[in-house]
Amino acid sequence: MQADRLAYRKQVEAWMGEQAKAGVLVGGEAFETESVPPVTVRREDDGIPKATEGPFSNSEETLGGYVLVEAADRDAAVDIAKTWPTPESLEIRPLWTAE
Repeated sequence: MQADRLAYRKQVEAWMGEQAKAGVLVGGEAFETESVPPVTVRREDDGIPKATEGPFSNSEETLGGYVLVEAADRDAAVDIAKTWPTPESLEIRPLWTAE
């Protein structure tokens, strides 16, 4: 598993370099997923925020980080995501902008 992580990291670093050269990479970060578990904070119906150990979803998949790219439109963002080098799932979302 650790060998896979190192190989994936090299592939992702290369991919990020390619996107930077293409002028579409804005930024991104990996999340710590090994030693520090996530905490989910929700405001309950009574209005009181509650913190619980663990991710927001009871799923096998975890949120490992984010990558921010600048694309002309959604289809272009999807095309960029299709070049991701490792087998993780990616979710494409636009940034919210105030009007």
